Amino acid sequence: MRPGQEGYLLGQPASYGLTQQSTIGTGLTAGISKPAAGSNFTFTCQPYDRWRLVACRFTLSTDGNAADRYPTIEYLGVNNLPFMTDGPPVAVTASTTSQVFAGSLHRSVSEWNNASDVFFPLSGLWLGAGSQIQIAVANIQAGDQLDLIRLTFDRWPENPIDYGDENETAQELNEIAATFDTSLARMRSALAAETVQRDLANG
Repeated sequence: MRPGQEGYLLGQPASYGLTQQSTIGTGLTAGISKPAAGSNFTFTCQPYDRWRLVACRFTLSTDGNAADRYPTIEYLGVNNLPFMTDGPPVAVTASTTSQVFAGSLHRSVSEWNNASDVFFPLSGLWLGAGSQIQIAVANIQAGDQLDLIRLTFDRWPENPIDYGDENETAQELNEIAATFDTSLARMRSALAAETVQRDLANG
């Protein structure tokens, strides 16, 4: 990972391209902390990669205020407006402690029951620089708390190596080197001939 993006590198490149997979999270990654009570969580995609959220996990605890809360994953553009939303159609009631939510790109439906974690699918959008991922809680109350946030991304470099171009560049460099060697040999031959003629003249 590049400086400033310390995180837990899983070290398993995806099979479908030149990607790197890494996890960031509260208490895990430098500069990433849980939001204040009553606040949503926002992560901003950095400029040197394309980002795709492939898994997420977080907990939500609610205070005693009577309101149903609805957590979602919001994808925000550079104008801070959401253009896509993921999340389960489930309400979290007042006075709930550490309800776990787990999203995955590899799920197709949401599943939960009264005593389980809440599982839901992710859309798998590739996001560019400045895009934001927000864990938003509708009807959030002052004492509600998001915590233990983990976001796992596939990351694609903005300028991945094109091995075809790389081979073409190497061929061009070899041709330049060959031309240089030929020119150098000619210069040496001309200098040697000039030296012989000068020696004969001075002879």
